[in-house]
Amino acid sequence: MGYQKKYFVEYRTLKQNSVLHVLELWQNTDELLVAEEVKGAQSPFVIELPDLSNKFQVVRGTGASIGLLSVTDMKFFAGLQHIDPMEFKVLHYVDGVLNWCGYLNADMQSEPYDIDFNYLISTSANDGFSLLDRYRFLQSNESKYIGIKSKWELIQICLNKLALPYTDIRVKLATTFAGFSGDVDKTILHESFVNCANFYDEDDLPMTLREVLEAILAPYGAFICQSGGSIYIADIHTMAGGGTIVFQKFNSSTYAYVSTVNFVAEKDVSSIGYFGTGHSIERSGGTNLQRVVYSPYQM
Repeated sequence: MGYQKKYFVEYRTLKQNSVLHVLELWQNTDELLVAEEVKGAQSPFVIELPDLSNKFQVVRGTGASIGLLSVTDMKFFAGLQHIDPMEFKVLHYVDGVLNWCGYLNADMQSEPYDIDFNYLISTSANDGFSLLDRYRFLQSNESKYIGIKSKWELIQICLNKLALPYTDIRVKLATTFAGFSGDVDKTILHESFVNCANFYDEDDLPMTLREVLEAILAPYGAFICQSGGSIYIADIHTMAGGGTIVFQKFNSSTYAYVSTVNFVAEKDVSSIGYFGTGHSIERSGGTNLQRVVYSPYQM
């Protein structure tokens, strides 16, 4: 039957009483499900931003922590138990607009032993990018990709594998090259091409999909992430410019051009300066007056 809505939570924040949040958990199952409204913890859903190893990190996945109220013993321990990393989809909406989507982490749940009803459970989810390490650059029949493909086609292969209902894909890259058409419905990813053989080693072993994305975007100093339900592909040069950034928006299913969309950077990256260099300055205590005693007699 495919994905069906199993649980959902509706709540409003105290500081933004007019904003309605909806958290939905969808399960891929052959069993007919009836969506059940459940109660959440004080913070039912919290997005966790990634830890960046460096400012040129390509794949920037986000996570989410989920808190639910179990009104009966082990309700969610059994109800959310799964092994397939793509069995449960997690969708979060703000006033009816998709804010985040991902998959529930398998076997990542905790419950107390000393309470058997009306207790809180915690679990977590990922936005799909962490799954890229699990999948290889192979077709559905496990055969190799062959021939020359545009980088835009290769990105489609990676995102199609994640199979998440992102709102759209937004691209803005500062890099260009001689001969680039500059058409409104094209990016340099559309007009840059790679031989698929580059993604297989001398033993014909394929790269992971994460490695493919890194190989495609790293030369541009670019990164890919999810924000507000959309996939963003940008680079540090674009973000450093600050102000209003004009992205090209593409359909997340057909990958066809839709329109341009403006994004206003809250703070110019250039004004942040440098931090976290790993260097430190230290001042240690010591004695600034010492007295040396000498005896002429042998001890």
